[in-house]
Amino acid sequence: MFWPYYFLPLFIAIFQQYCTMAPSAAALLRISGAVHSLTKYALRPLTAGYSSGPVQEDAFKPLHIDRRTRRSAFKGRRRTQVAPPRFQSMLPEQDWTNVWPGPCSFKQSTVPFPVRMGETNNQVENEGLPPHKYGNAELIKIPNFLHLTPVHIQKQCAALKKYCTPWPSQLSTDAECTQHFPVEVTLRDYVHAGPNIRDERSRVVHLRFPVSSLRLDEHAREKLVRLVGQRFSAETGSVTLVTNVCPLKKENYEYAVYLMTVLVLEAHKVEPWEADKSEADWERFIWEKSRSRHALVELVRNSPAGESTQAEKLVQSPLVQDYKRAVTSLQDKPETKHSLGEYKRSVIHLLRHLAGSASPPSDRQ
Repeated sequence: MFWPYYFLPLFIAIFQQYCTMAPSAAALLRISGAVHSLTKYALRPLTAGYSSGPVQEDAFKPLHIDRRTRRSAFKGRRRTQVAPPRFQSMLPEQDWTNVWPGPCSFKQSTVPFPVRMGETNNQVENEGLPPHKYGNAELIKIPNFLHLTPVHIQKQCAALKKYCTPWPSQLSTDAECTQHFPVEVTLRDYVHAGPNIRDERSRVVHLRFPVSSLRLDEHAREKLVRLVGQRFSAETGSVTLVTNVCPLKKENYEYAVYLMTVLVLEAHKVEPWEADKSEADWERFIWEKSRSRHALVELVRNSPAGESTQAEKLVQSPLVQDYKRAVTSLQDKPETKHSLGEYKRSVIHLLRHLAGSASPPSDRQ
């Protein structure tokens, strides 16, 4: 029984006496009994121990404390022997492909060579060296290439070889590969240490194809070059499409193929307003349709040499072809002193030939 309950009879007797404000023999007797009980039970000191015999009803019950300790609770258990790290028992000639067969997180107990990674706050901590591989969480965060050793790759290629076919003998050189497979697709993958292995730059797709492989006529080629704009390279004669609007690499590749298909189909279309295009609207100089060729043919027909020689045959002569190259270079490329000199020389040669003069002009003219 909790000891404050012994004060309850005393409190009740005092309260009743206070309410009546007149002492009586019964009230004094109750107060005396309450004080006797308080002295007998409440004021007795607490004792603890083991009881060797029966306990009396009016005696204070002793407090029993269990003497068993934590050591005795684990006394009968056997300690588990922790095995040493695996790399301590590995042999130098052991096959590494059996130890690390595929991609997985770093395991310090398996790697037989020392690895350090991380940083220290000062030169005192860890003697200024990066932490060792044991308990190093930084080595677990990043991907590793322990499954891509030369022996791994050799075994994997040998396993995949039975599913492959021999390389075609007709594609022995790069020129032959470009001729039969002109479309070139460039994809990039990035590996870096970070919370996310994905990189936004890896979704970019570059699709490159030469215009000559499309078998376009003059109208379709010129229209295609105008549609692609700066994506066409005049030096290589190819078009490069870069797509990165879609979130996935596969989607950007399909979008690039779609753009190439639409460009080719649109280039073959002939609109009614395209018939009104003049020489000033040409993408490049076309000698066969130019006014320069028409004027040369009229000049040959009206010249003394044109009486005995047909004009069309004279246009195909090397002298006229030299004049054609000079005019084309002057129209398509920026004007330079060299291009002007070539144009001057070809005009003088042509006029002297038409005039019937066989003497070649000097370099100073």
